[in-house]
Amino acid sequence: MTTFNLLTTYNNDFQRRLTADQLLAICHHLLGSAVRIDVVQELSGGMFNNTYLLKRGNESDLILRVGPHPDVYVFSNEMFLMRREHDISPAFAPFNGLTPQTVAVDFSQTVINRDVMVQTFIAGELWDDVKDELSPAENKQLWRELGLISAQIHAVNGRYFGQPAPMPAYATWSESVIAIAQGMWQDLQILQLNEDGVADYIHILHAGRRFLDEITEPKLLHGDLWPKNVLIDRTASPPRLTGLLDAERAMWGDPQAEWIYYFLEIPDTYWQGNGRFPTTPAAQFRRHAYQGLYDIQILLEAWRFGYADAPFRQQLALACQEMRRILHP
Repeated sequence: MTTFNLLTTYNNDFQRRLTADQLLAICHHLLGSAVRIDVVQELSGGMFNNTYLLKRGNESDLILRVGPHPDVYVFSNEMFLMRREHDISPAFAPFNGLTPQTVAVDFSQTVINRDVMVQTFIAGELWDDVKDELSPAENKQLWRELGLISAQIHAVNGRYFGQPAPMPAYATWSESVIAIAQGMWQDLQILQLNEDGVADYIHILHAGRRFLDEITEPKLLHGDLWPKNVLIDRTASPPRLTGLLDAERAMWGDPQAEWIYYFLEIPDTYWQGNGRFPTTPAAQFRRHAYQGLYDIQILLEAWRFGYADAPFRQQLALACQEMRRILHP
């Protein structure tokens, strides 16, 4: 089959939409020239890759993901996200059925000058899309289930700290955190954005390395485990989780560094499943360090997507203040 129905629903300056001819060439390259594709539907919601649902008649649906166009500026903490997800995917093997499985990848950029990946399709509705249609009790139960699953993810051990290959591996957690922060600081400088407070934050990180290095065992972090990346089956009684998507920001480190803990209101039922983190001075230092780290990331994202960054600059200043207080009680 040489043509298919292409449904496009989403685009912005960062995510460059592909043509039908490009999509057909990718599908033939990854899945074979005899593959039957009836409909290619662009999916909305993500902010980094272009994502397409491949409908194949009586065969199972697939997901095609296409990395950023080389013309767009990719932040240092986002480099090679698809390759990183592919590298770390074996760590998610215990969660088969909940996480997409890789069908084919091409990082050679020969067919198109972007990384591409085909994954299995997992049925379900995005929790974030339907959460307002669920009862408070149903949402709480889903949060508890997510907490249980996240605890299992965080129990997986790694061999090094940091982001997966092809990014550098580190022997200590502090080296990894500092490298990520310094990379984003460089991004701010390259883009000529306001970098107030970032140098101070990195200086405090160096001074508090001993607190970061209380984390001696690299643990698996999903990196983006929130309702926008969670599929559910709400026809079940009670509703249940069916899928965890977009592990491209996964890494090895401290489970307390999951970003959702710093920008979402996490209900008690999640902590019943996951367990709470310690509250020692060292753990508090790490908590403020991660808050500051993600505030810097959002300064960059605010530039990309055009929203106000003042609240996150204030949070960064407060994180520095609290880290300094713990260093010098």
